[in-house]
Amino acid sequence: MTGAGRGIGKAIAARFAQEGANVVIAEIDGPAGSAAAEELTAAGVVAVAEEIDVAEPDQVQALVNHVVSRFGRLDVLVNNAAIAAFPYKANLSELPLISWHVMMRKNLDSVLLASQAAARAMMATAGGFIVNISSVLYSLGVPGLAAYQVAKGAVVTLTRALAIDLAPYGIVVNAIAPGWIDTRHNFETMATDEWKKTFIENGRIPLRRPGAPAEIASMVLALSTPDCSYMTGQTLFVDGGLNLTL
Repeated sequence: MTGAGRGIGKAIAARFAQEGANVVIAEIDGPAGSAAAEELTAAGVVAVAEEIDVAEPDQVQALVNHVVSRFGRLDVLVNNAAIAAFPYKANLSELPLISWHVMMRKNLDSVLLASQAAARAMMATAGGFIVNISSVLYSLGVPGLAAYQVAKGAVVTLTRALAIDLAPYGIVVNAIAPGWIDTRHNFETMATDEWKKTFIENGRIPLRRPGAPAEIASMVLALSTPDCSYMTGQTLFVDGGLNLTL
């Protein structure tokens, strides 16, 4: 699991651990990754943390090699690592090119690199599952968030492309587009009266509540089992119905 030191990624790691999976937490924030792994280990499961920048090809390949060496195989890759949209908020006419490149490197290139390395390992064991975390924002029109939206939209397109190319090897690739989820990145925005009025009181989110990280985790788990082995290249909105109100 990439970016699994906190929030959605941590919830995904915990959900897989509950099912008895050996979990590897790949996290750029070393202390956060280690803390998450220690929590899972204390609960009696096998969980290890690896400090890694998933936008660095050599680091990604080394991690996959380590996973295969330790556990014998790699069955599931969850590409969750990303950087948030709001620190890079800017009108496209003023967005610095460096900000665009950082967003693409961290939110898109990382998905490709991890998927490539994982796919090579999965080919040796006749298949596996890749789940990419996109965002409902890719389908919305939100001023100032274009770089994030383009990156997350490209994750959806990449998911489709990977599904086609990896299908002959028994590798299933799907994506999830979360909506407003109760994480630290969204806490300040969701605490405002404006957000509550728009999304909850006025029903922009039809279910009239934010999602919990555990709800994303349950869907990721479902997409990583034989029960969903005949669905590939798809993106599922887990957003309380937000995409229905566009």
